[in-house]
Amino acid sequence: MWLGDEDGLSSFRIFSFGYNANFKGAATNLNTIDFAKDLLFSMLSFSERSRDGAEGFLPIGSRPIIFVAHSMGGLVVKKAYILGKHDRQYSNLIAQVYGILFLATPHRGAQYAKMLNNILSTVPFGTASKAYVAELGTHSSSLQDINEQFSKFCEELQLASFFETMKTSVGVTKVLVRNVPISHAYTF
Repeated sequence: MWLGDEDGLSSFRIFSFGYNANFKGAATNLNTIDFAKDLLFSMLSFSERSRDGAEGFLPIGSRPIIFVAHSMGGLVVKKAYILGKHDRQYSNLIAQVYGILFLATPHRGAQYAKMLNNILSTVPFGTASKAYVAELGTHSSSLQDINEQFSKFCEELQLASFFETMKTSVGVTKVLVRNVPISHAYTF
């Protein structure tokens, strides 16, 4: 809601999408493909409701689409784009994707993924390792597959990657908070 009050953004429609990345609960063993399919389905569902007469709303895809994705969300968007390129029911949506801004997206993996999954598998309250965390490993075949497929389809897109470069105040000191190495944040 608050972005609509920004002068430069008042003519844009802005949607947010979240996925269940919780460590506990029923949907905790989902992976990037599951999240990507949910993103595509959510976009298509909104578009179909809009066509059916939702007042004042144009379907998603009736205007150019620009994704702004943070961390693993960038991988989800890349996978959704790939899946949409292969599925006719999403072709109108995917055809309208103009660009993607990646914010701290671990394109080549995150160095702490394996350690986090090891911790999760030893925690006494029943949390097991997570598929989506394992996919973030630096040598993950899932990431390699996403990157290889995405590179074949992204030529017509405007792409930009951003990563943390400034230190943040933490108590009496300043530290660089970076969960993704620079080399992993800007290569597709």
